[in-house]
Amino acid sequence: MLTIARELGVSDVGLAKACRAHQVPTPPRGYWAKLKAGKSVGKRPRLPACVGKANRIVIAPAIKSPVRSQAVRAVLDAVADQPEIPIPHDLRNPHPIVKTWLDQDAATRVRARREGWGASGEDLRHGLAHRRLRLTSALLKALVARGLVVDQAYTWLTARRGEDKVEFRFSERTQFVPRPATDYELRWAPERTMVRSAQPAGDLILSIRDCRNAAGVFRETNYPLETQLPRIVVTLEAELIHREERRLERAREEEAYRLRQAEARRRDAHAAAERALETRLLQEASRHAQAGQLRAYLAAADQATMAADPAYPAWRAWAQRRLEALDPLTGVQPPFALLGPYQSEETQETHA
Repeated sequence: MLTIARELGVSDVGLAKACRAHQVPTPPRGYWAKLKAGKSVGKRPRLPACVGKANRIVIAPAIKSPVRSQAVRAVLDAVADQPEIPIPHDLRNPHPIVKTWLDQDAATRVRARREGWGASGEDLRHGLAHRRLRLTSALLKALVARGLVVDQAYTWLTARRGEDKVEFRFSERTQFVPRPATDYELRWAPERTMVRSAQPAGDLILSIRDCRNAAGVFRETNYPLETQLPRIVVTLEAELIHREERRLERAREEEAYRLRQAEARRRDAHAAAERALETRLLQEASRHAQAGQLRAYLAAADQATMAADPAYPAWRAWAQRRLEALDPLTGVQPPFALLGPYQSEETQETHA
């Protein structure tokens, strides 16, 4: 089940659910191990009768439709209006990036012949590698003609417009084919006499790195890549538009977050100022109460016998000064500070 599910591009659980929904019998757990060991596995169950039902079941991976903006959809819909991109039969006038590859390859081969250690790697002058370079050169020239800046980033090519870039490359497709296991592999897994290994398939694919807007891989399943170049150019341009929109959207979100944080800081500062005024209010009310007690005490002292003492007037003047300093209502400055209600920036701009 797992092997078939991988070939179909679905999960083994999803494949099993589809089989149960259509009453298709599946092998029980351990069926293939028992069969390989030569044990009895019973008769194969018969398929159910398809009376009144379709005799064909289509199982395919679910494709999530990307959310595309109007600008991206307009670019993708215009692929039918794109002119054909000419593919050169040779590399007499390649794109500068491709020319650099050819010059490096020629220099490597000259050095190999001079030093006698033989050239390694693929031959860019013939075969599939030569076709890949011709496609790359034609694609790069088409992108430059549409106003994009192309460059190379390690093993990927880049198409840039402004601050946004998309990476892509041509490569040879690989496929997994069964082959007999080597002696070294049989030492670790004697029961696995056949293994699957990646082998060159003999055709090309174009991969777009982290493509979120359309298909990120172009294959030669039905049409050669030469006829798909206009769609590839349009897809790359649409991906750049999509990334620009995402970048601007993230910038707007970051700006909105920054404004919310600044608003929260102003609101917290206003609340802290209000709490400070409340604390001051309670402190001044306590001082006023203490001043009232002191005022009553001084009035009683004026009626007492201690008022006849010669030193009493000086003490009474000092006590009065302390009373006036203690009572917040007898000062020259008002005992309160004004703090208006909190207003956000939007409210302030509206009143302005």
